[in-house]
Amino acid sequence: MKKRRILLLGAAALAASIAIIPLAATGLFQSVSSSILATKHNPLGIDARVAYVHENTAMSCPMRPCDTSGFVLKVMSKENAIFLGYDICKVGTLSCAHYEGFASSLIATPELSNQPEQWGGGNLDWKSDWHASDTVDIKVNVKPASSEPMSGWVELGESQILEFERI
Repeated sequence: MKKRRILLLGAAALAASIAIIPLAATGLFQSVSSSILATKHNPLGIDARVAYVHENTAMSCPMRPCDTSGFVLKVMSKENAIFLGYDICKVGTLSCAHYEGFASSLIATPELSNQPEQWGGGNLDWKSDWHASDTVDIKVNVKPASSEPMSGWVELGESQILEFERI
């Protein structure tokens, strides 16, 4: 009786994995990659992009290797804000970068809204399965710089990973 139960459980697990793998490949499980609940309401005008930045360190790096290229999160705000964290997932996969805690103050820079290479930002953990032009879903945790109590996660939506050259 125990052997039959184990075989049935094993067969059920195999059938479930065969059904789930094609669905995950099509991106139907995008929301599984992040359990952060966020709103699309964005009163602070926050915008963010992920970029792969190539660092040209040949002049300042006589000892090899010293490549500091990698992924960065570029953030811009239309209102002064405090940036508290991020949750970024590659669409259609379970590959995410997550951070919670004080990150930085955002000074309002609406004049730079079309120049993401000029936005402030910080380094992300290396993700070997992320590449320039991949699509990621970005959520950020922000609050106003004023004493207003509002804060929380904002869903910024999907965007492609950009690519910059920093000299």
